[in-house]
Order: sequence, then C-alpha cells, then structure tokens
Amino acid sequence: MNLLFINNPTYIVKLDKNQSVWHRARRISQDLLEESITSIQLPPNKISISRGLWLLASEAKQNGYNVRWNDIEITSKKRLIEDFKWADQLWIYVITPTLNSCLTLARTAKDINPNLKILMGGPHTFSVESDFLVENDFIDIVATSFQPSKTIMESQEYALKFPGSLHNNNGIIVKYPNHNNKRYEEFIDPSVLNLGLNNYHINISTTFGCINSCKYCVSGLVPVKYRKIENIKDELKIYKRLLENKSLIHFSDSNFIGNNNYATEICKFIKNEVSSLTYSCDINGDNIQDDLLKLLSKSKFKYISIGFETSDNDVLKFNGKKNRFENNVKAALKIRKFLKNGVIKAYWLLGLPGSTVESLESDYKIIKFLLSENIVDVVSPKLFIPYPGTDYYKNPNNYGIVINTNDFSKYDRHNLPPICNPLGVEADLLANYLTEIDKLICQMYATRLNMGIDDIIKHKFIPKRYTGSLYI
Repeated sequence: MNLLFINNPTYIVKLDKNQSVWHRARRISQDLLEESITSIQLPPNKISISRGLWLLASEAKQNGYNVRWNDIEITSKKRLIEDFKWADQLWIYVITPTLNSCLTLARTAKDINPNLKILMGGPHTFSVESDFLVENDFIDIVATSFQPSKTIMESQEYALKFPGSLHNNNGIIVKYPNHNNKRYEEFIDPSVLNLGLNNYHINISTTFGCINSCKYCVSGLVPVKYRKIENIKDELKIYKRLLENKSLIHFSDSNFIGNNNYATEICKFIKNEVSSLTYSCDINGDNIQDDLLKLLSKSKFKYISIGFETSDNDVLKFNGKKNRFENNVKAALKIRKFLKNGVIKAYWLLGLPGSTVESLESDYKIIKFLLSENIVDVVSPKLFIPYPGTDYYKNPNNYGIVINTNDFSKYDRHNLPPICNPLGVEADLLANYLTEIDKLICQMYATRLNMGIDDIIKHKFIPKRYTGSLYI
C-alpha cells in the first residue's frame, strides 16, 4: 500500500495597503525585538509542518506501508503528479482557510489517478456533514473527530473503518463511531520527511485534547489525555541528536503547566539531558507556582505566551474564559521575575462576542500600558473568527455576532473586512482597530529597539513564520 501525505499548512492572505504596511512592520520589529532579548537568531526560511500528519505518516511507515511526504509549498508540479500516480491513498490536512485549495488539490489528484483514495482530516473536517461528501464525491473519507494516530493506523484495514470517520462508499455515506481510546502515545519518524529536521519548525505535544475548553475552539471538545513521560523524553532525544544547538522547540499544549508535577518532570529532563535546545510554551495565567517558573527558566524556555485575549473581564466571562485580566497581569509579572533573557507574549483577540467600542478602546490603552511598563514584551493581535464546529458558527444570534461571509478562504484572523463582528461594533471600526493596534505595537517595539519607524517600514527583512499564514 502506497500512502502519500501532503504537508500544506500555509496559505496566502492579501492585505490592503494600509494594513499591510503596519502588519509587516509589526512582524519585522517583533522578530528584531525577540532576537535582541534572547540573543537567538532563528532562520527565516523554515517550513511549517502539520504535526498530526507527521504522526500519521510515521505510524504508517512503522506498520509497513510505503510512505511519501510532500512539502507542497516547495515541490515541483512534475514531482506532485508523479506522487499522485504512485499513491494508493492521499492524506490531506485541512484548516478552514485552506479548504478550497485542498479540495482543488484533491480533485486534481483524482483526475490524475482515478483509483486514488483521498482522505481529509484536520480541525475543519470535524464539523462537516454527510452532504460534504455528496457535494465533493471525489473525496472518499473525512475524519470527523480527534483520534490518536496509533488508533487510526494500527489496523490493516484502517482506511475502511477507523473510528470517527465518514465514508463515501459509491454514493452511500457511512459513519464509523468514535472510540474513547485511553491509550495515548505519539511516535515521530524524521525519515518520512523530505528534508532534514533543521528545515522545519518543530512542535511537540505532551497532551491530547485541551484542558481549557474555550468556546471558540474545537480542540476543547476533546477531554485532555496526558502522554507517557518516557514517550516525550524519547522524542526530545531525537531532536537533540538531529537539530542544531539552540534550535527552538515549541510545546503546542494549550496550557503546558496544566499539571505542575507533569511539567516539572519534563523540565527537569530538559535541564539535565536536552539543554542544547531552546523552548517555548503557552500557559494559563492561573495558579503558576514559583518553583516551576524557576525551572522553566533554567530549562532554556525563552518564550512563554499567555492568552490575555482582552482586557474586559465581562467579555472573558461571556466567552467562557475562567481567568480574569488581572490574573494574567500577575502571571506575567511573576514570569518576569524568573525568565531571564526571555520573551513574554500576550495573545489578543479583537471582536470577541460581547465586545463593545468601549472594550476595544480599553484594549488599545491596556496594550500600550503592558508594553510601556515591560509587563509583556510582545502582543499578538488577531481578529476573532467563529470557526465551523463551534457553537458561535452554528448559532451566531445567541452570541450577538454577525457573520459576514461563508467564504472559508477568508477565515483568517487578519483578513479584512472582518469575517464577523459583534452587534455593537461595526465591521469597519473593528478593522480600523486591528490596523491601529498593529501600528501602536510597532511604535512601542521601535522605541524599545531605539529604531525609527521609517527604518522598520523600509526594512528588507521578510518576517519569519512559525505556524499559520503567510501574509502579503
């Protein structure tokens, strides 16, 4: 059996002229600031990787299948056609903005090789109905839930019956029920990739599912399961062996310190065994212990991000966030005490349900305060998106939001005009706040870098990507 895995995590979003100037300038100055704080220069040309797809490819190879990996953003048309002809199955990972391009890719593949079975998975497919397969009859199977790669790949007939999958069997749509599999491990095989590991941005996960259950994210629909510690250690040893010193590894868990004892053991292992690399993680602002923060610092964690989202506690509560703004500030101040030569980052979402003109104006002022007082080093502003699969998308009226388009290619958190807006905030005003906050942040970074705004705007440096979109 020949299995082809298409790594296509990036996509293009075109920005209008004014927005693009300040978005680009903010990204440039952010990269310069991060490098000045950490003294680590990260290569700008690494490829983003769909970790879930990598896990599937690794498990498939371990189960004896012939595997090919294709990094579509750098591949040639000739190579792609050859791969389509070679494969018996094509696996594609889909996020909402890439749906249209993935469908085009799948249709092209089927035209080239009519016998090819096409399987689609990823956050977007978890929300699809059986009509999706009827309307796109060139797609054979879609995954409709999160399932560990081992669960999917362990059967010789997995492509016909893996749990949580929706099938098109000659026009008859069949759904296989989910399994609540308690076993959870992750196995990565660098040899399935086209290029050496140094050419990729690397994520590692210690949990499956999400501990936070935010209303606006489908990951929260999956109860959290903890990966075996030894399994994580084995993966980190691979990175130590194959990556250059100081390479950045990102822990992609929504809350890396959700289980303090668990995080402590991982950090101690990093400190003693794999300290040649550097690390980043996301954390929740609640219940941060000083001992663990000290250990994070000693374990080469250089980037710690907190989901502030907004400065308005009423908006946080309306969206099911249990934390409060002031707790996030306290968490950042605590981290500052221990994280030497490290970056503290605040995630920010503009236009959350319940937002008002007053809350947006507060966000603008608070972001300025947080940066001017060095409470955080970096703020990452984005727009709220009601992604398919969430109740926001299914029942927008219940949350006081207006969805302006169903064109999924525009479902990006920097796309203007905004995909949706709260009833109390016009879409044009929300768009203006995004650009003005980009401008504000760039000005704050420039001051800290002792650089002129014109020098940043004219900088020829191309902002680096980690995971997600490429903006032009």
